Amino acid sequence: MEVDVWAISLRQPPEAVAELRAILDPMERRRAAGDPRYTVAHGAVRWILAGRLGAQPGALRRTFGPHGKPRLTGTGAGLGWNLSASGDWALLAVVPQPEGGAEGAAVGIDIQRLVHPDAAPRLARRYFPQAEAEAVRAAAAGGTPGTAPGTAAGAAYTRLWTCKEAYVKAYGGRLVDGLSVPVPPGAGGVMSGPLGPCQVAAAPTPAEGYHAAVAVTGPLPPRPRPRLWSW
Repeated sequence: MEVDVWAISLRQPPEAVAELRAILDPMERRRAAGDPRYTVAHGAVRWILAGRLGAQPGALRRTFGPHGKPRLTGTGAGLGWNLSASGDWALLAVVPQPEGGAEGAAVGIDIQRLVHPDAAPRLARRYFPQAEAEAVRAAAAGGTPGTAPGTAAGAAYTRLWTCKEAYVKAYGGRLVDGLSVPVPPGAGGVMSGPLGPCQVAAAPTPAEGYHAAVAVTGPLPPRPRPRLWSW
């Protein structure tokens, strides 16, 4: 399944922030007060989704699941999309909507700055199953060929974390529901946990120092297609 993964730079000029703020709904404006990066991320989401649906960005309406996952109501109610932000970047994942307005696959995406390698083993012991914690510890001890010892640990931890977050966000669940779910080795595969099965894959990142993952429900693995949003 093709998944459009939009990279959104959260560093935008004041005129862009003002224009994007104007299309937010009242709840978004309250949340965005004093936070231009929130304004940019959520305003860009409205532009991208409105372009997909042939609608006006300010006319899109949202509702929320039990744990806060947003989805559109009315126009685009069946469209699968999800947003994540970290540092200077946000990623928006959008999956195709079936014909006739039916609800399509659910999608989750997560982007994170790489965890500091010194902290990775400790965090892995706290949050991950033993086998994954041991893998992060081994990465800290041995590194990878051509990589300083310990550097690989931050990347290993962050890969596991983003996969678990993407899995949870696909279903609109709680993070605790995903921490114990094993992540497949390599670039992707199936995660099976209390929320159900999910296909997960690495997602493209717009800059060094980040890792991202995308997850979709259904039988087809995600095939991320990088896109870049600009104001």
